[in-house]
Amino acid sequence: MSDLHQGNITNLIDKCKMGDEQAWFQLVDLIAPVIFSICKQNRLSRDEGFDIYGQVCYELVNNINKLKSPSKILYFVATMTRRKIYSLYRKMRVKDYIDIDISELIPDEKSPNPEKNLESLRRREWLFEAMMKLPEKEYQLLHLLFFDKNEPSYKDIAKKMKIPVSSIGPTRGKALNSLKRIIKWKKIK
Repeated sequence: MSDLHQGNITNLIDKCKMGDEQAWFQLVDLIAPVIFSICKQNRLSRDEGFDIYGQVCYELVNNINKLKSPSKILYFVATMTRRKIYSLYRKMRVKDYIDIDISELIPDEKSPNPEKNLESLRRREWLFEAMMKLPEKEYQLLHLLFFDKNEPSYKDIAKKMKIPVSSIGPTRGKALNSLKRIIKWKKIK
């Protein structure tokens, strides 16, 4: 990026910090292609892309005064977009990663019917029984990724499990494949 262009962006962000509405419109026009291209690369639907776009813009509004290098706004937006996409993926349930139908195993969030509550608890117990047959690290990883109510980040998970962040994805894939085999085996039995 040229020095002249960097100066313009820095000036634009300074105006945004002062509440200049036109500057915000220009900034949003500048960052939108970055956000949508990353969403497209990650094969998000149109609606998911707009949701991520809204989240990133919201975060930018809340953090504009904290930017240390205004000239690197596009890097900041790209990083924030990727984090929001990873968060979206993390919120997906186990059933989205396994190509067999185990949706019956995952309990409903809120079930007003006591019979449904009992059935939901049974399905959850069955799923956890299957997960308990996994090696401890794989069980712990799946639990942190899909069932921890605090929704820890990859960085938090890596720290807690004492593994590199880069190994979470491959370990998750291996654990889900193992879980898939266990579930198929349990259905046959």
